[in-house]
Amino acid sequence: MNQITRTRYFFRHLYQLGSFSIRSYSAPSTGLPATTPTTSPALKIRWFYSTDIPVTKPKEFKYKQVQRPERFIPFSRFDSDRIERVYQKWKNDQDGIKPVIPVNEDQLFDCDLSTMIIKPAYWDGPGYEVRRGTWFLDTVPLTMEFADELEKAYQELKPYLLTRKMKTDESLKPLLKSIKSELNIYERKFQKPWPFPHPSDFEKKDKVALFKDAHHALLVDEDYSFGS
Repeated sequence: MNQITRTRYFFRHLYQLGSFSIRSYSAPSTGLPATTPTTSPALKIRWFYSTDIPVTKPKEFKYKQVQRPERFIPFSRFDSDRIERVYQKWKNDQDGIKPVIPVNEDQLFDCDLSTMIIKPAYWDGPGYEVRRGTWFLDTVPLTMEFADELEKAYQELKPYLLTRKMKTDESLKPLLKSIKSELNIYERKFQKPWPFPHPSDFEKKDKVALFKDAHHALLVDEDYSFGS
């Protein structure tokens, strides 16, 4: 099996097995551009909050979150842009900026970037997870910690330099990068155990990211064997 055939075989099996991850909310259409971009396409940031599983509830419920949310909806564009502006200021000056933004209808809810939770501003109610949407699986934003690792790999490998005009053997080589599991990234960053009792395979297994073009990556379990 020659190099081109091996590469095509590798790509075909990754497409069958991998999970698609899309860079930026409402990403441009699929496919490679006709000409080479000179710089990385800017991220189209959109902030989201979950609606199905609370992170916190009022104390009288004695609630402990044991499952991660799966349903997320975007903040309005107005709120999302406001959150992003505060986030950019706060990450560079965490002592001087209060990272709480009034959001949603009549600004009745507070989005707290220090906890990444949205909760009612004027009454005691449940709090829901907030995520900064940069990379997505389907329409669900990946956690910031995992998305940041994916973005680092993206910037290192520069898949946006691929074009439709590339026909050489070199252009067929897959752009691959190993990425630690979400569980591993979480425990390393926060120096505490993974908080959920039954992590999924996606959460606990290291991944290989294959960058297809400027806006798409495939995530495959690193321990998968393709054979010869």
